Order: sequence, then C-alpha cells, then structure tokens
Amino acid sequence: MNEILNITTLNRVLVVGDVMLDEYLFGEVDRISPEAPVPIVKVSRYETRLGGAGNVAANIAALGVGVSLLGVCGKDLGANALATKLQEHDVISLMVKSDQVRTIVKKRIVAHQQQLMRIDEEAVQDRSVGKILRDKFLEVYQDYNIVILSDYGKGALVDHQSYINACNKKNIKVFVDPKGGDFQRYKGATLITPNLREFEEIVGTSKSQPELLEKAYALKEKLNLDFLIITLGADGVLLIDDQSEHYMLSSEARQIYDVSGAGDTVIAVLAALVASGSGIQDGLKVANAAAGLAVGKMGTSIVTSQELARYMRSQDIVDRSIWDVDELLDEIDSIKMKGQKVVMTNGCFDILHPGHVDYLGKAKLLGDVLIVAINSDESIRTLKGKSRPMNSLESRAKLLAGLKSVDYVVRFDDNTPEVIYQKILPHVLVKGSDYFGKEISGASAVLANGGCVELIPFVDGFSSSNIIQNIAKRFLELGDKVN
Repeated sequence: MNEILNITTLNRVLVVGDVMLDEYLFGEVDRISPEAPVPIVKVSRYETRLGGAGNVAANIAALGVGVSLLGVCGKDLGANALATKLQEHDVISLMVKSDQVRTIVKKRIVAHQQQLMRIDEEAVQDRSVGKILRDKFLEVYQDYNIVILSDYGKGALVDHQSYINACNKKNIKVFVDPKGGDFQRYKGATLITPNLREFEEIVGTSKSQPELLEKAYALKEKLNLDFLIITLGADGVLLIDDQSEHYMLSSEARQIYDVSGAGDTVIAVLAALVASGSGIQDGLKVANAAAGLAVGKMGTSIVTSQELARYMRSQDIVDRSIWDVDELLDEIDSIKMKGQKVVMTNGCFDILHPGHVDYLGKAKLLGDVLIVAINSDESIRTLKGKSRPMNSLESRAKLLAGLKSVDYVVRFDDNTPEVIYQKILPHVLVKGSDYFGKEISGASAVLANGGCVELIPFVDGFSSSNIIQNIAKRFLELGDKVN
C-alpha cells in the first residue's frame, strides 16, 4: 500500500499541541422524557477516539509513518483512556501529566446519525504548564524531520516563536494548524493551514477570488512563510508556494457527512508525505483527497493507507488493471462487509477470444463482483513451454480489466492458483465445464469456507491453442505461396 503513496516508515514526525479525547455515545430515540421535553437516548454503543493534536498523530500513524505526540493531560481517568488509544494507534506518547490540568474530554451523544448534544470537560490551563511542555519539546525535537504545531487555543502551546525558531535553526520543517486572532505568533513557520473562516478572521472577508488571492499573498509575505495553504471547504484548497505561484485544488469530497477533523487530515497526510520525500504540491493533492474521504465519516476519523490507495487507484484505470493479492484482500474485505457476493475464476487468458468474453459474462451473473486470477508469464512458460505466453502479463491484464464483466484482475506466480484462492476465499469459484470430474485448485478451501463451485460451458469453436495453431498454419501457407 505505502509503495503507491510513496511513504516510508524511516522518517519521524513530532506533533505538539492540544490533545483531546473524543467520546461518542450512540443510540436510538423513540420517545420523549416525561420529566422534561427532551429526547430519551437508549445507548447501544460507546466509542472513544483521539481528538485535537491526537487525531493528527493518529492519522500520520495510520499511514505507517513514525510519529510522537507531545501534549498535556491530567492525572485522571481521561488520561488513562488517552494512553490506551495512543497505544492502539501506534503513536509514541510523550504526554506531560500534571495535577494542574484536567484531560480535555468532549462527549457527543448521537442518535439516528445526528449529534444531539456535546458535553465538554476542560479547564483553562495555566501558562506554567505550557512552559513545561515547551521545555520538554526542546529536549526532544532534534530527533524529528517535521514538527506539527496543532493549536486549538486550549493553552498547551505558549511562546510559539520558541518552537519555530528552534526548528529553523536545525532546518526542521514546521507545519502549523493555526487558531485565534493572532497569526503573528506563527511567523517564520514553513507553512500554516488555516481554513477560510480562520483566514478571514485575520485579513477580513473577500468579495472575489482575486481579492482572496491578494490577501493570501500579503499574509504569506507578512508572516515570512514558505507556503500558505487555505482550506476552502466545498471550494477545495488554495496553495501559495515558495515561488509565489498559486494553485487551486478542487474539493475531492463525494459526500459530506461531518467536517470535524478534516483540517487534521490535511496537515497529517501532507506531513507524512513530505517527511517521505514528496513535494508540497504533490503531497497536498493526496492530502486533499484524504480530506474528501474524512468528511464522509462521522466525527474525528482516521483515513488509512488502504482507503487512500484505493481512492488513488480509482482515479487511474491503467494503474488498476492488475492488483497485488495482499492489496486486493483489503478491497475484498470491504466488499464482503457490504454483503456482496464475490465470484472468482482463473486462467492464462493468453489470447482473449469471444469464448472467454462469454464465459466471464456468465461468471459475473453468479454474484456481484468478479475477480480474475491470471498466471504470471513465468508460470505460463512452466505450464505451456518457452514459446508461451504470446502476450505479456500487463497486456493480458489490461484486456481483461477492460471487460465490463471483470472487476478485478490479480496475478499469481505458482503453477496452480491454490494459494490465492485460500487467501481471497470467494463465495463462488467458477471453472469451465471441461473440469467436470477433475480436481479443481482452490475448491476445497472455498467449500470449507461455505462457498460453492460452479462449472460453466465454453462456447464451441474457440481455444487459445487452436487460434495459435491456425495462425502458425496460415504463416506456413503464406510462406509456401511466396516460395
């Protein structure tokens, strides 16, 4: 997966800022309380998630990049829950525990996919706690490639310039998710990522795009930033780069369910990619796509490398003509969870002919999704001799992927597809009727998993071997005529 996104686990990101714990109570409402005119929620499920700077760190970790989280929490039950979630998400905790603060907890009550109420548990933090956090940062920051200041205005971050100046001296990139009415505190950062509302709180509203651009350029220059990124909601993202060029990326959101945490996703994915060697513009394209996926979920949410890779493949038909089996497993798990029936067949498909098209069309009718496993070139040479295949793996895969009936094409290198059937475990295994009474590779695994095997008759008169023989015969006949 991470090869597709060009992500490496060797680089490390440090996230510093306001860490929160998000709690969700999910339930149903079917009556009003007799005590007061309020709905009664019958709770069916409870869930905790990392919020604030914690959500940023969790999104980075979900992409396989090493990440540490530095923040402040209390010595309370919220802190214990926070520690558990950080461990679950493979985020290295550098949390500072203090008796002077309460762990920030935001509780949300949700029914029928609607948020009914939010209850915040927090207290104003004393500046001395922020100074403790800053001192801790100065002890550890040199071990990281990128530092993210995730500022939610809760008091964890004080004296922002000390963070930025320290990083600039060591050539460590500083990404800032800003908050509040004073952006001067972020002067000299590599980039900041305000949303449109936050941006306009600083520079005023814009009546046109040219006016928006003018104000964006002015703010970038005033704050001495390398890059300025403004998230524009449904209108996408604006980037002003280090060459003073601007780029508009349209929104990638297909369905907006909840905008909570979309900004966290943008800065997290961008940092993960830049830490792995991507440029800001290329990284922002992927981060923008990730934000589009995030707003399709409820609440603060994680966008995994699998989800992101699937989305990127869906934008490029050529790139998705052939799948790696381990990558395909993530896709198939999602399909099965939706209750869809998976059909699978296999073969060389060296020369695609009408018989194949008919066979695959009938196979697709047996379920919702059709997977075709094809032999690698080396596998075919082992089975059919050095003169085969006539067409390469890539050519065969592209032809199959172009058929309306075929949803996925996956390669296998063994002489038989036994192992790949054991991994994918389709609901239906399909072979030609010529396999009647013969042993079918993968059948035992599919049947043991509750699936079935179906045999489909081939259309008479079509065979790859016969086609090859006829071509050879025609060449010989033409040669005789020439001689």
